[in-house]
Amino acid sequence: MFVYLLERLYIKEGRTAKKLKLTKPAAYWDVHAGFHANAPVGTAPVTSLLPDPKGGVPENWTVVSDDDFQTMLTVNIPWIATDACPAPDTSIDDGYIQMMYLRKHGRFNLLLYLLALEDGGVQEQQFVDQIPTRAFRLQPCDKNVGGKRYIAIDGEEIEYTSIQIENLCGFLNIMSV
Repeated sequence: MFVYLLERLYIKEGRTAKKLKLTKPAAYWDVHAGFHANAPVGTAPVTSLLPDPKGGVPENWTVVSDDDFQTMLTVNIPWIATDACPAPDTSIDDGYIQMMYLRKHGRFNLLLYLLALEDGGVQEQQFVDQIPTRAFRLQPCDKNVGGKRYIAIDGEEIEYTSIQIENLCGFLNIMSV
């Protein structure tokens, strides 16, 4: 199961949230500069949208049951490889996480999804939901269905436990040549 904060800027239309008006959130340092000015070195960033990890989620969060999806991909950039563009309309500094999940599907639909990654056509797939969000929690199911279950971030397996992610808009400056 995962839960996500569905911004009021979006509405559900069918299976995909359509943009009404994408407003970039305030930059992290514009909001929290005063807090960090007096905080000791090494103080964790303020995550204002995330609920207590051990508690429930606020009522304005949407819950998606593990019965509804098998695979999830979250990105904040359009391209994840030279030949994979899952979110062509996003940018690294827009303050949102593009969350895509595949509802229960067979191998053929998974193949269609992977092929659609090449040209950015993932949103056109009938079995894919794409939701722009600023924060989410992934809670793995406890069902014993046999076989090993995995959670991977950037291809690296992590502990099979709940995780929460929030996009901290403008937290880092990235410079490249």
